[in-house]
Amino acid sequence: MKRLLMAYLSFNKTERWGLIGLLAILSLIIIIRICLPFFASVEPDSIRKQQLVDKWDNAKRKNVGSQSDTTTEYINYQPIAANSVLKEDLLFNFDPNTLDSQGFIKLGLKPKTASILLRWRSKGKRFRHKEELRKVYTLTNDDYLRLEPYIKIAADRMKTKLNLNTADSSSLIMLNGIGPKLAHRIIEYRKKNGPFKAYDQLYEVYRFPDSVYKELTNKTSIN
Repeated sequence: MKRLLMAYLSFNKTERWGLIGLLAILSLIIIIRICLPFFASVEPDSIRKQQLVDKWDNAKRKNVGSQSDTTTEYINYQPIAANSVLKEDLLFNFDPNTLDSQGFIKLGLKPKTASILLRWRSKGKRFRHKEELRKVYTLTNDDYLRLEPYIKIAADRMKTKLNLNTADSSSLIMLNGIGPKLAHRIIEYRKKNGPFKAYDQLYEVYRFPDSVYKELTNKTSIN
């Protein structure tokens, strides 16, 4: 240290100022190198933060606008049920005991409901009162109320005995336990073998059920 001081004192005035200037420059460079990272990082981080805040605000505004539009569209959009598009003049009177699948669908019923109705009838069952349709699976109460004024069930024609040898398919299915398939088999048997002469011949009809035998003997004749 003493040597450095002696060397410094040996310099003339100009050399001393030059040395002081050099030391000042070196000190400034060191200070800048130490402090620069702080200044360099603070500014970009601050800018980046502000950019993120701006983006977030913009996203929120867009999202609010989108939700508003979606809400407006949702409010304006009223889903229309398949049945509601049916106008009053497109409905027609029908008998649920005789209407076919396409007829039920034209009235606005689902294909599954139409299939259930036909399957129910194929077991020999029939509707005697319109209120019985309420029990049909998948038939909604709204559908029933919409169709109720148009349900026209034919009067029971079994007050007088049906001639088993002349009855057509539509007449036979009016009997309990006889569906379209069984009615068809009875008529086919009659065509091949001639008129029935005894009720016991019914057992010769393919897959003729015992439960229907009594129904036919009580409500038909073979004269």
